[in-house]
Amino acid sequence: MLQRSSTWLAVLLVAALALPTFANHLNDAGFDATVASLGTNGASNGPWYNWGWSGFHPFGGNNPEWWGDSAALYAGTTDGAPDTSGIFHPGFGTSQGISLEGVPFELQVDLMPQENFAAILRVGIQWRDAGGQNEDTIGESSITIDLTDPLTDPPGIIRGDGAYDTVNFTTNAPPNAYYAVPFVEASAIVDTATAEHWCYIDNISLNVVGNLVTNPGFENGSDPSPWVVEGETSLATWGGNPGRHIWWLADDLSATGSVYQPGICAAEGNTYEISITNSFYIYWAADLEFGFKWMAADDETEIAENVTLLTPLGFPPLPYERFTFTATAPAGARFVRPIIRYSNVQQVPSTVDNSAPTDNVVVTLISGVVPDEDGDGVDDCNDACQGTYAGAPVDDTGRPIADLDLDCDVDLADYAIFTQSFAGPQ
Repeated sequence: MLQRSSTWLAVLLVAALALPTFANHLNDAGFDATVASLGTNGASNGPWYNWGWSGFHPFGGNNPEWWGDSAALYAGTTDGAPDTSGIFHPGFGTSQGISLEGVPFELQVDLMPQENFAAILRVGIQWRDAGGQNEDTIGESSITIDLTDPLTDPPGIIRGDGAYDTVNFTTNAPPNAYYAVPFVEASAIVDTATAEHWCYIDNISLNVVGNLVTNPGFENGSDPSPWVVEGETSLATWGGNPGRHIWWLADDLSATGSVYQPGICAAEGNTYEISITNSFYIYWAADLEFGFKWMAADDETEIAENVTLLTPLGFPPLPYERFTFTATAPAGARFVRPIIRYSNVQQVPSTVDNSAPTDNVVVTLISGVVPDEDGDGVDDCNDACQGTYAGAPVDDTGRPIADLDLDCDVDLADYAIFTQSFAGPQ
């Protein structure tokens, strides 16, 4: 699917509608992390990799407040050109345990081809097996954008206007898929023999469709929010799957720690699934649990919890594995908190290899319905204006867009405030 979006239009929409953020599993989605320290070969930008005539640049990005960094594919000449050029990210996945088969993913990419960029673009996800992120591809899901005709733009793409176009599609992981590796590729380059022949790329998002968790990969820089981190638990900037992750350190017999996320709406009788990816270092010796805490309407009073002990699939050291757990919300539950915690450290060897990093938390509703009494698309737990009339346009808090006096309806009082803002001739 292609959709048109310019930078300034995006700013106005976000300001007016307070659109929710996209829950992204990729760190450095906007290529803004390490461009300045790339060196001369441009082989990688943090977690990103490139091949052929492509690179990463400290300009050309699609940040509403500043241009920022971007990736770019070059299609200036066919003389000595590689067969393909592109970028890819190690992506999201597991090494062992439960495969990704059937998991729905959404991939979203911003593209800005210059006036004379002429090539075939492919945007997609490569699926890798349990051998790892760099192993053989077992298949791919992608869409093709034909830009080989320099005079005709395909639907949804306008070359040379200095604005980004958004490409997105949804697909399910195939059998035997353990890694989802997003990529953008250019091929079949047409030699236009003129300047302005780059295609800039920015803001690539890979999301598990239906994930209720915000910041599932702990990638918000040094800030883990909205996760709450307690005890001897830390956010690590390396060694994740990929990028950042939560770091459990069993270096003291009394060590304990937890991480949980508040604010996720639930309803009694609904069934939820949590999945995480976890690794275990060779001297890890502690109990690691994950599951759910069920909270009352104030999201502070605990009603019950359902957690399970996470058992490694073998003897450490172990690569990242995917673990899942399912539970049903009890009576009175209005919020659900995914929680991971450790305790009962059994030994402290004289080594640093006694940790167990956690990454990629996914919580999905697998049966039941999201409580939304007025049907405005905002769940009851986070709806500031419950009972809005059917079809009323609302922001992400459930408030009608034209509710200027913040009383949850739209009436003459709102119209009066609106007319007071007129600055031109009456």
